[in-house]
Order: sequence, then structure tokens, then C-alpha cells
Amino acid sequence: MSNECETWVVAVSGGADSMALLDMYRNKNYQLVVAHVNYHKRDTANRDENGVCLYCKQYDIPFFAYHVKEYNPGNFQAQARNIRYQFFKEIVKQTNAKGVLVAHHQDDVLETYLMQKQRKSIPRVYGMDTDSTIKGVHVLRPLLNYSKQDLYDYCKMHNIVYYEDESNASNAYTRNRIRHEQVMKLDPMQRKTLLEEMKHANHALQKMRQKLESHVQKELDMQVFATLNQEEQHQLLYMWLTTYSAYHQISKRYIDQLLSLHKKQRNWRHDYKRNYEIVCEYGVLKLQKKASDTYAYTYHEVQEDITPYFQLCTQGKTIEGFYVDKQDFPIVIRSPKSGDSIQLRYGKKKVSRFFIDRKIPKKEREICPVVENANGDVIFVSGIGCDVFHYSNNLNMFVIK
Repeated sequence: MSNECETWVVAVSGGADSMALLDMYRNKNYQLVVAHVNYHKRDTANRDENGVCLYCKQYDIPFFAYHVKEYNPGNFQAQARNIRYQFFKEIVKQTNAKGVLVAHHQDDVLETYLMQKQRKSIPRVYGMDTDSTIKGVHVLRPLLNYSKQDLYDYCKMHNIVYYEDESNASNAYTRNRIRHEQVMKLDPMQRKTLLEEMKHANHALQKMRQKLESHVQKELDMQVFATLNQEEQHQLLYMWLTTYSAYHQISKRYIDQLLSLHKKQRNWRHDYKRNYEIVCEYGVLKLQKKASDTYAYTYHEVQEDITPYFQLCTQGKTIEGFYVDKQDFPIVIRSPKSGDSIQLRYGKKKVSRFFIDRKIPKKEREICPVVENANGDVIFVSGIGCDVFHYSNNLNMFVIK
């Protein structure tokens, strides 16, 4: 943050941390915009919003608030985080800001580190990064060297009004329990020792990540993977998933499931998020969309067409073509079925056998175009070509994948 002409969005809840952050950077003469999320989960939620708004009016700082009235069942904390960062993203775009300042501090760092240890997490970093990207937004945490008490002291010294979130007193959430039962009980020497431990853990972690970085390819080489120790395998899978998927919250339990599956089978597949799956076959691991439902397109004459699965043309390569006359119509171009076979010069060939012999990945097999004529005969399979009865020097239809 070297350029004071840049605009930054400050995430302000109204607590001592974010109010101290806002006041510090107001005094540094940065161009600021405030973003506040009102979750309407507490009776005092409107009080917090009004207090932040009042501060902004006093210093002529643009103020944006987002009101959350409905939630899906499940993890509130995860939903809340997703909601606020989506809101921050919109405000950054709307105000042409450089990014977002958030008020995480040293106590938050220690809580996160202790949670990571307790859960045996596979992190990208232990504790928190000063600088990161969330939902494509540049996020800065300039208070990581300040303790919670430092920020209380700042507010007191500068007469900054702040508002306590009563839910922070509850031990309903793991983070709150760790805060109350461990972090708040640390004396200065214990705090220093824990920070030093985290520093060494991060040094070792970054060294491992540098070693593994070159192996993070779209298709993960499982022969290389087999040469790694268990900790390196965990970290490589985490790095691979966070690089090639849109998700960055990968649990150790999920990684353990993948490793367990890999120990039992050489070729396997496992559901991932939404409509994606992780597939291990022919010595590589890849992330891919699940195969769509089976498809079938009917044609009553020679014509051209474009579908999500193939392109139908009247010219192309020999291997992509076949000859049809009136008695073949209507033809159906469809996904493969169990038992499909095609008559070739050297005899009948099962389509499934062809897929296996050519080591065609399962996803590609499921959507490979097969042409069936009016008699129900398979006359063409993409990759094999046409049967002996539909080859000609004047091929008139071509199926291009």
C-alpha cells in the first residue's frame, strides 16, 4: 500500500479490530470505502451498523451495507464468509478499488494455527497470509503483528467507539473455544514461543511446496506421486486441487479418502464438488466434468449440424466419414451402448474392446459418437471409422468430435 491515491475497501464490522483498522488508515490519508455486512443474527446487529455508518458520516467516508435476511441450512460461518467476500468483490468492482483491508490480528493468527494443528489440516500456509486473493479480490491483513489487546488499547487511546459481538463470548464455535481456552491464557513468553513454532512450520512447509511445485500439472503423474512420502502426497494433492479447481477449502479428511481409494485400486473415480469428479486411470490423475446424460440425435437426410458432442459435416477426413444412401435413413448418432459392435474388414469388433485397447479414458468413452442406421446396425464409431459396408470413395457424411 505505497500509493495513497489508491482506493481501498475496508471491511468493518464495528468491533474494536475493524474500527481500529479504519481509524489507522483514515489517519494515513488513504482513499477509503467502508463495507459492512449486517447478518441480522443478533438484536444488536443494527446498533453495530449504525455505529459504523455514524463514523463514516463524521469523516465523509463512503459507506456500503449489505443485509442478509435468509440462510441455507448448514454451516453458518462458511455461508457468512462466502456472503461477505462476494459483497466485498462487488464493492471493489463498483468503486474501482485496489482491494480489501481486513482486520485480522495476531490472536486470529494463533487461533488459526492451533485449529490447523488440532484438525491436522493440510494448509497452504500456517496461520494467515498478510496478502492473499479471495474470489479474485486482493485482500490485505495489515494488523497481523498487533494483538487483540493492542487494538483495544488503540481504541481507548484514540477515543474510538466500538461494539462487542456478544456471540464471540459463546463456545459454540471451535474458534471461540480455542480463543477462550488457549490463546487468551497465553503469557507473553508462551505467545512468542508459539509464534516461533509457527514460523518454523511455515519455513518447512514452503520448502516442501517448492519441491512439489513442478509436479503440479493438469494431469498428475501417479508414478511420480508414488515416490513421495505421505506428507508430501497430502500436500501435492492439496496443491493440485487448489490449482485446478475453484475451491480452496480442502479438508484433510477428503484428501485421506482419495489416498485410501488409491491404495485399494489402480484405476478409480471419486465425486468432487458440483458436477466434477476426480479420475485416476492409465497412470494419471485428473479433474473433469462428469459425463452428461446419454444422447441421441436423429437425421433423415445428409445434412450438417453442431451439437455439444460432435459436429456433423459433409466433408472431412476419411477416418471421420461414412457413406449413406436412402435405405440407411433415418440414422441416429448417439452415445455408446453396452453390446455395440461394428463389422470391420477383419471381422466384428466390440466397441468396448476398442476403447480398452486404445486406452481411451472412461469419460471419453461415454460420449464417443456412434452412428446407427435404420436397420439398427452400427455403421460408424468415432476413432474406428465406418464399417465395411459404408466405406466409399465418395463419403458423404463426417462426424467430427
